[in-house]
Amino acid sequence: MMDNSDDDFELGDMTKPEFFDFMPTHMRPKAVLQPLEARQMADKIRQELFMSWSRLKAIVQAHEDTIQKRWKKKTAVKRKQHPRGRRKGNDFLLPYVNLEDLSINNGIQFLGLLHARALRFPSEFAWFDSNTLGFGVAAGGVERYHGYSCAMVAFGDEITYGRVLEYSERLDESDTDSPDGAMMEFILQESMTFGNGLAVLETQAKLTALLLGVVTTILNDVDLTNVTPAAPLPAPEIPILNTTFQWQSSARLNALRPYGPPPVFNIDDIGNLVDSQYEFAVQHLVDLRTDPIYFAENIQAYYEHRIETLHGKAPQSLVQGRTVSLMLTDAYAFLAYYHVAKGDHPRLSHSSGQVSERSTARSKAHERI
Repeated sequence: MMDNSDDDFELGDMTKPEFFDFMPTHMRPKAVLQPLEARQMADKIRQELFMSWSRLKAIVQAHEDTIQKRWKKKTAVKRKQHPRGRRKGNDFLLPYVNLEDLSINNGIQFLGLLHARALRFPSEFAWFDSNTLGFGVAAGGVERYHGYSCAMVAFGDEITYGRVLEYSERLDESDTDSPDGAMMEFILQESMTFGNGLAVLETQAKLTALLLGVVTTILNDVDLTNVTPAAPLPAPEIPILNTTFQWQSSARLNALRPYGPPPVFNIDDIGNLVDSQYEFAVQHLVDLRTDPIYFAENIQAYYEHRIETLHGKAPQSLVQGRTVSLMLTDAYAFLAYYHVAKGDHPRLSHSSGQVSERSTARSKAHERI
């Protein structure tokens, strides 16, 4: 007869460590917490974060101009030697907070980071910080906890942000239409898993404390007991270094995202992508039709990656015919896809109304194809 004692492990029982045995060792949670334990742990970090952020915001609002002037006057060597600028702890939590990046470029990246993080509530950076931690989690550099049947709210102010909700608990118990924790995590996606959310809170608390330490050291001769907000300053603009090219690459833009406001959906960025992909699709077809070497290189690449070639059992004529057919189908489909995107969504096209010799030539080539 089967023993149904509490000591037996049942598949799906996430309250017991055995549930996570199938996961790689470095990705298993450090501990499995009941909702009350999870809430207590999160609330402690939330309190530290909100206190540090409120203090940092007040100081920056009152003395940002002085902070910027004093920081810019320091040499790169002096910035690296700043006593509060040496980050301690897990490098995976704050990969973009390093002495090299914060010291170069006249220290402007540190000032951008300070401006963004001090004047915007931490919840605005929740998803960005969560995505930043992804590599650290996969590499085993970020330890996480698992909260049993609970999620963490990823938006709002000090009342809601970072709050731990059980899956059956409503965000507003007085409102019967208010979503519960499960709906907010799995359907609305306005909550994170407890493990991810706790790591984000820890990251933000460490970053805010570090910025507060640097700022108070810079203003060591200023009375910070009673601060009065001054006129707000514009966000520091990070210049493009070592290039005369007017456009920034996607790699550089991504590298600079931590030092500015949180990324948001931008129709202009999507428009740039559609325009560039459309131009590439047109040129790809033109080159296939006019450049024998380019055509041969593409044919060879498609041929080598055909499954028939890998198995080596199909007739050569059949494989070659399928290769040419697939390559041309892909090329025309790629062009059609972005042509439709530009036509159905005019806002995605930045080139409408802008006629140049280059675009005219591309249009004529498109018509020929």
